[in-house]
Order: sequence, then structure tokens, then C-alpha cells
Amino acid sequence: MGKRDTIEIPKVSDDAKKEEKSYYNDSPESHLDDYSGYMADYDYTKSPGYDDYFGNDEEEHPEDGAPDQSEESQETEQLPVKRKKRKKKHYFLRFCIAIVLIVGTVVFLLNAPLFDIDAVKVSGNDHFSSKQVVEMSGVKQGDNLFKDAVLRHFSITGKLEKSTYIKDASLKISLPSQLTIAVTEREPVAAILIGKKYMIMDKNGYVMEKADRSYKLTVITGLKVKSAVAGENISVEQTQLLDDTIAILKAMDSNDLYFKKIDISKTLVRAYIYDKLLCKGTPKNILKHMKNGDIQKVVYDLYKKGARKGTITVGSDRYISYSPRIK
Repeated sequence: MGKRDTIEIPKVSDDAKKEEKSYYNDSPESHLDDYSGYMADYDYTKSPGYDDYFGNDEEEHPEDGAPDQSEESQETEQLPVKRKKRKKKHYFLRFCIAIVLIVGTVVFLLNAPLFDIDAVKVSGNDHFSSKQVVEMSGVKQGDNLFKDAVLRHFSITGKLEKSTYIKDASLKISLPSQLTIAVTEREPVAAILIGKKYMIMDKNGYVMEKADRSYKLTVITGLKVKSAVAGENISVEQTQLLDDTIAILKAMDSNDLYFKKIDISKTLVRAYIYDKLLCKGTPKNILKHMKNGDIQKVVYDLYKKGARKGTITVGSDRYISYSPRIK
């Protein structure tokens, strides 16, 4: 056995160990200066594989685990398009179904014998009879409730409202086959005597009819009429006097006093309670004594005494007097 070669390992001093240990334990930033200037002019971005390594890594692995923006944008762009298509199909189908149901319902309502009118009622009429109102409307039994009444609502009410006595008209249906015609009539309050004809007037001065009789309404004489046409308001020269007279007419029912005739041809109005018993004064004074009950008290006392003739004169304040003579 030959003699072995011996390798002598140099001893490392403690100071060298400390240097080596401190070199490897130092932070990487402390060694940057050692390589300053090394390949300073080299462009790393042009190195082969730089884009694949660094670029793809950023695209495939975004920071903080955020989802890929390109994929997300594609999804957000595609989803609304698909939803819109589905919504269009959905609403179109609903629309078609609704049209079919509506058409079917209308056809059924307009043709089913179930809805043929078998009774027509009238409400609110006083001047006209129920039969007259139905004839004026043009509605007949056997007509279809919807086709001949509901769809012709304005035509029917228009015919009725052509009458000067009917202010408003409306229709009400009661399924399956009943129709009610509701009318609001104008209420006549006076008959204005012009020559030998009477112009029937409501409380607003609206002329309802030119008649040969007064219909037991309060007759107004002495007016200077400029125009009196049925379907229009009367036009007179004494406008204020007519307004005051109409106020008296409106107050008669609520104050339990009725005048057969009111003559406004003179300075003081003469309101006849009976043919030969009258109340004389200005329209405002007559109205005032009607409302406080003074005229009614005098008339009642005369009635108890059997007096049907004379003149009741009213003035301002509470002045009122009676004379058996007609003045």
C-alpha cells in the first residue's frame, strides 16, 4: 500500500469567517454597487422570451387575484345581447297572447245573446216620461248591451242632451242585460210673458221652451226682452232687475212662500201671492223680508182672518205694512 498523499486544508481565520458570513447575510441591495455598470447598455426587454415570461405572467396572473379584464369585458358585452333577445321573444309572445284574448273577448261580448238588452230603466226624469227618454235615446230591447249601448255611449247621451230640458245624461250597465239611462233635467222656475207666448226659463235665465201656457210657473211680466231663444240665455235691458227677480224665485221654496206673478214694469216690484193679494217693494227688500219671515207672518195672519185681497208693503229695515186696498 503506497503512501497516501495528504492535502493540507488551510485554516480559515476567524476574521475571514466573519467577513464571509457578513457577505452572504447582507441584504441584496448592499451588493448592487458591485455590479454597477455591468451590461448597463443592454436592453433586457429585447431578450428572447421576455414578453412570454413577463407579459403573459401579468396577463394570466393579475395582481391581487383580480379576474382577467379582457375575459370579463367579453362576458359583459355578450350577456346583455343574449338577454335582450330573450326579452324580445318573451314580450312578443305575451303581446300575441294578450291580443288573442282581447279580440276573443270583444267578439264574445258583441255577439253573445246573453248580453242582449231586456230591460231599460230611466232615472232623474220629471218633465219627460221614461218612455219618452228611451225613445229619444234610440235604444231598443234586443240590442246588444255593448255594441248598441256602451260603444254608442256618446251618441246616445248626445241625442238626449239636445233637448233643452236635459242638462246631462249618462248610461249605466248592469250585467248581463240591463241598461239604465240617468238624466239630469233643468228645472223651470218662471214663464216670461212676451206677447201671448211664454218663455219657460230655469233659475240661470236659460230659455227651455217657447210655450202657449205657463205650466203653473211664476209668470214674469214687464221685462224689456232683447232676445229669447230656446237653448240660450235670455237677454233683457234690465239685467240687474232680472237677476234680483231670479233671486226671489230661488228663495221661494226654502222660505215657504210662492208668488203666482211678478210684475217688474214699475219702479217697485209687485209680487202677487193671490190674484188680488200682492207684496210691493224693491226686489232686495222683498227678498230680505222673505228670509226673515215677516211676509209669511202677515200672509198667515190674513189667511186666518179670511182676507185674500190687499197690498203688503215692505221697506228697509223691518218696515212692513198691510192695506186692504190694491195699490
